[in-house]
Amino acid sequence: MADIPENPLQDFTQPFTYEEAITKTGSGKFHYFLLLVCGLCFMAGVCETIGVGIVMYSGQCDLHFTLAEKGILATAGIIGMMLNLHISGFLQDTRGRVKIMRLSLLLCICSSIVSVFSVNTLMLILVRFLTGVFISGFQSCVFTLLAEYHGNATRARAMSILSSFLVMGVFYVNLMAYIILNISTSWRVLLVVFLFPSILGFIGLMFLPESPRFLLAQGRDSESLEILRKIYRLNTGNSESSYEVKNIDTEGLLTGFNNVKGLSEVLKLMGKQTLELFHKSRIFQTINMCIIDFIICAIGVGITMWLPTMMNYLVLLGDGSHTVCSAIIEGSSKARNESMVDMCADPNNLSTSQFKTLIYIAIALLFYYTICSSVITVIGRKPLLLVWFVLGALAAFTMFWSSYRFYSIFAITLIYQIGKFHGLVLSAAADYYPPNINAMGVSFVTIIGSAGLVFGGNITGPLFLNHCNEMFFGVFGVMVLVICLTMVLPKDRNGK
Repeated sequence: MADIPENPLQDFTQPFTYEEAITKTGSGKFHYFLLLVCGLCFMAGVCETIGVGIVMYSGQCDLHFTLAEKGILATAGIIGMMLNLHISGFLQDTRGRVKIMRLSLLLCICSSIVSVFSVNTLMLILVRFLTGVFISGFQSCVFTLLAEYHGNATRARAMSILSSFLVMGVFYVNLMAYIILNISTSWRVLLVVFLFPSILGFIGLMFLPESPRFLLAQGRDSESLEILRKIYRLNTGNSESSYEVKNIDTEGLLTGFNNVKGLSEVLKLMGKQTLELFHKSRIFQTINMCIIDFIICAIGVGITMWLPTMMNYLVLLGDGSHTVCSAIIEGSSKARNESMVDMCADPNNLSTSQFKTLIYIAIALLFYYTICSSVITVIGRKPLLLVWFVLGALAAFTMFWSSYRFYSIFAITLIYQIGKFHGLVLSAAADYYPPNINAMGVSFVTIIGSAGLVFGGNITGPLFLNHCNEMFFGVFGVMVLVICLTMVLPKDRNGK
């Protein structure tokens, strides 16, 4: 006999909104597994992009990188991501979130395996470019997928925890670098180890169903309800028949994308979706989120790509008489004066002490992210971003005077972690855009952020070596702008 609803006046056939339907599935085993899989996918993209900085450091004696080649290699994957993100967003909105993520991650794994066998710098750059193309198919979509499986009460906290996987990726690559480079100087072994999160993420995706919200948008109501009932059973332990929702109101969700045929219709629809992002009701926030993401990604990746080198100079020369910039200038001068033959004659010349420092930093930041994920539902996403951005701006402003090594490392960490809040900016986009353009909107913001990654990755090296102090003052200036723009970001769905 069917269960009787608590409100006898409510008919079981009465349509619920999607927000109500997903909330009634509860929160439990399924959502923990979903968060783990999305986190591994996000972490996979981080390992593939940030890991290149360590490959440049460890592979310099094998491939003999020039400064220009380092800049190109650092941004090759990011350029690939940027060029494909718009198409990926469209495919995710029209063909399915999970389906495109599975295919993209599989191709990314294959491309990364090929890069292990690169015989010269050019081949490595080309294959890393292809890897970036495939990363774009899954990394930005994890925020859309996670958001669509959560109600207002749990969405912000889940997004914050997902963002922390970026720091876990940083921890993982530095831990592996410290362990492996103390055994072998092979950058090829590092590339293989950096693949593990991708492989685990792909295995997890094989067990994830398609987004119920996407299925509703495609007019596949029965499939969506079937998935929601299974989630309810996994989370609560109750039978699927006791799930209260029997009908979902699809008003505002249907897109008609499933009727699109032919290249001309696809291109026309992509153009229509893109224009929707710049509708008069959305144009300000679209531009606002794009500017914020561009700046923080440029700062974050610029510092990240050169962080192993910077930390090496600070550890070796941070004796209390050097500021960060003077240590970098003196250390780079010594490196230029030392021939490549001398540097590479003894594998022990490759210092790994900076990776130990970065491991400690990542652990501290994981602790910070744990606190953030606990309080974000109380204080909201915007205050967290503002606090971190203010600290990063102050750290950049004080870099000119500090000669105390531990404060310098702490300050660089604050600046470098600015880019790690790219995930929270994407979560703001995932909250802001409606279902029919959600993946496209998140992908577009990511494209602009990727342009920032390319800009930062190429300009940071020359600036560090030639205009270090001016660069940190510049970071302070643009962070003041970011703080102002963050204050007018859209509110969370819970109103904070």
